[in-house]
Amino acid sequence: MNNATDRCEPITEYYESGVTQATQCKANCTSCTSFTFCTGCVLGFSLVSANCIQCSSNCSTCTSTTVCTACFTPYSISGTICVLNCSLSLGNCTNCVENAGQIDCTICDLGFFLDPVNKNCSIICGDGILASV
Repeated sequence: MNNATDRCEPITEYYESGVTQATQCKANCTSCTSFTFCTGCVLGFSLVSANCIQCSSNCSTCTSTTVCTACFTPYSISGTICVLNCSLSLGNCTNCVENAGQIDCTICDLGFFLDPVNKNCSIICGDGILASV
């Protein structure tokens, strides 16, 4: 019971017979029935045979280490892997790359200009003049 909210909340612990204090589940388990038997996992891990296994890179949920079913933003599913989705990370960007955690646009959508300094896209007006945003 959370005393501040007066609501029951799930715990990441389990109770052993004859023990009055809950024991912590192993790492990456959100719930368990014993230290070696997970029943739920944190994001980025999948429950396989009562163990939490790490999903592949940028994958938030998976069915195995190689089959992703959902991705962290700005990635999207492509088959069974997560790929960088440029339009989710940078507006009006067709192609992009990730460098040291920063996403830089390399090609803008039609009608947009690539700013070589900020690596993002700005609109070009019908007269060919770059619009200020």
